[in-house]
Amino acid sequence: MVNCTEGQFFGIFRGYIHDYYPKTGNYNCIFKGVSSYHTLSSVLGDDNWDIKYFSQQQQTFVLSYQQSPNPNDLDPLQEPDPLQESDPLQEHDPPQEPLQDQNKTSMHTAKKTTNI
Repeated sequence: MVNCTEGQFFGIFRGYIHDYYPKTGNYNCIFKGVSSYHTLSSVLGDDNWDIKYFSQQQQTFVLSYQQSPNPNDLDPLQEPDPLQESDPLQEHDPPQEPLQDQNKTSMHTAKKTTNI
């Protein structure tokens, strides 16, 4: 499970989103091919992930995350403070594609299926 804002989710997983389930708010992302493990490592920006296999072809993907020892480092998953003044020289992210439910502000889960 990868917790992130909706904008971060689309920025990271754009091109890999296969299905969206409105009832649960879950997205199914599929990574295919021989280089799928490498691709997923690149997308996650971390080689510290692995798969746990269960009976009936079920899989769980685990990403290990170590919090920065410096308490002043920003949390990449934390929403920016809308009241904080933005830097006018800083580039802003391009607009994201519209979502089916514009009022949805919940966090989303990326369920990854790797086919080799």
